[in-house]
Amino acid sequence: MKNSFLRRYIIFLVFICLIFSCGTNENTENKNAKEVVSDTIVPFHGFWASEKYINTLMKTKSPRQSQDDGEFWVIPKLYLDRAYPCVYHEGGPDYHVIKNGNSYFLRSSYDSIQIVFIDDGRKIKIGDWLYIKTKENVGVPEDLLFKGSYKFIDKSVVFNADGTVKGLDSINFFSVQNDYIGPGMGDVDIVYLGKTKEEDLTHCFQFQADTLFIYNIQCLEEDDRGTCLDIQKGDLKYKLVKDN
Repeated sequence: MKNSFLRRYIIFLVFICLIFSCGTNENTENKNAKEVVSDTIVPFHGFWASEKYINTLMKTKSPRQSQDDGEFWVIPKLYLDRAYPCVYHEGGPDYHVIKNGNSYFLRSSYDSIQIVFIDDGRKIKIGDWLYIKTKENVGVPEDLLFKGSYKFIDKSVVFNADGTVKGLDSINFFSVQNDYIGPGMGDVDIVYLGKTKEEDLTHCFQFQADTLFIYNIQCLEEDDRGTCLDIQKGDLKYKLVKDN
């Protein structure tokens, strides 16, 4: 009888110790991971593109061939706003940026990821991926591929990273297609050209060394509503040689 009581008493003490131990660890974890929800500026806010995507894009000069490496993080300007990951064609869960001492974390309702700064903050590591900060309010292909001065016959043409064009007939704006999932994409890289931002006439493009070729689009198949289901490269419209 005494031994039975003693065993139950020991089990009870162990159970109490476990409860207090778990409670203490939980409180410590919650305290360390407390979210900073304020109007304080996140020092590394902006749009971060995976280094793998940028390397593939610069190697292939093709957003279509690079999209599978397209991993991105949007880091908000303020702690109170949300951070989120995205890939072309879909987004991801919301996170908060948390500062814990000198370390930073991305925390959602179900996980926490530490942000590791590399190369004096020019790169960050989130999970297994390295990311490089890109320019704000501009597309990555627009900035890294198209931006620059070109010669078109005897004219000077300038593509700017903000999507504006100067000197290319009546074209004033351009934007590059990044998401090639779905019908009507074909096996070409797509760029939209227009007199206005609202006008987006579809063309395809190809870079060869220092030369940019822009082609008309040829539709191969349409549905009953006239929507193009498959496209291919049509006639050459512009041949632009980049200035060194």
